[in-house]
Amino acid sequence: MREVKTMNKYQRQMRMQQTAVGVLRRDPSLLNDPRLLDRLDTISEHTFGEPYRQCIERWRSLLQRGDLDTLSHMVLEDSEYGGYLRTVSPLGMLLTGEQRRAVVYGNALVAA
Repeated sequence: MREVKTMNKYQRQMRMQQTAVGVLRRDPSLLNDPRLLDRLDTISEHTFGEPYRQCIERWRSLLQRGDLDTLSHMVLEDSEYGGYLRTVSPLGMLLTGEQRRAVVYGNALVAA
């Protein structure tokens, strides 16, 4: 059985987004993947609260602009707003199952 390194929800979200941003940096064309907007629509259907709704609209704008540097900075920002963006982020769908497990189990080499 694998030993799971203790990470709280916010640390896992940050690691997941760091891994997803790494995927995007290796292949920026993925910002145009229509599945990202589809995933954002699905997230939107199940999201309540004005701060989260505003972040969903911010995600739409970030994805449509295709500015990877701004997107990366905002989603990885260690702030309350960055946390809101991570909570409703569609980027997780870009990760493989192996990458997701690596984040959960704390294996940074596989996650990257």
